[in-house]
Amino acid sequence: MASRLIAFASAALLASLVPLRANAGGVLITAHELNITLKLTDQGTTSGGENKITRSTENQKDVFSVCTGSPPTKTQGVFLFMQCGAFSALNTNEIDAIDTNPLTGLQKVGSLSFDTTHLVDMTKSGGVVKQVSVPVVLTLNCGENLSGIAWGTMDLKYSDLSTVSCPESATMKITGSGGSANQALPPLFIIDDTSSLKAKNRDGAIQTLPPFP
Repeated sequence: MASRLIAFASAALLASLVPLRANAGGVLITAHELNITLKLTDQGTTSGGENKITRSTENQKDVFSVCTGSPPTKTQGVFLFMQCGAFSALNTNEIDAIDTNPLTGLQKVGSLSFDTTHLVDMTKSGGVVKQVSVPVVLTLNCGENLSGIAWGTMDLKYSDLSTVSCPESATMKITGSGGSANQALPPLFIIDDTSSLKAKNRDGAIQTLPPFP
């Protein structure tokens, strides 16, 4: 099952990452540090060999550590990179573990898939978009160390940047499942519906995608 999750996550990740990297030279990019809360449930056993339900909580630092092999320093974290412009641009995004000083990509972590068909928005006079609510699928994938699929409804705030409407911040509750070959995580797990992802206000110091070595 874990191998199937990894294969599915890899396909979804590649489908999302290629357009953003290919088009990055001609669009505005926003960077958002992520707060991630993963409430995991997995199959455990008692000392007597009986089945039991095991629960644990992981956060963005744990995701960073599992995906890169070391805990984040003060200048490192997990960031969501998004594209400004029309709603269709939402699906050109990527989630990376990075160092901000200097800006360097350390490990690709995942991506978001937005169901823009069912997106609803709030606009002000002149048609300026202020906020959208949209179904989202979160793909986590850094190889065998972590793979997962989760879904939820994202509340995404917008504001102008260089006269272009750009993502400002976002929050969503998520639920799903995943797997890992890393001993720090269960081999197979449920992502409980109390889990969440929060994209902080965009980082004004980061306006490009992180270069990967």
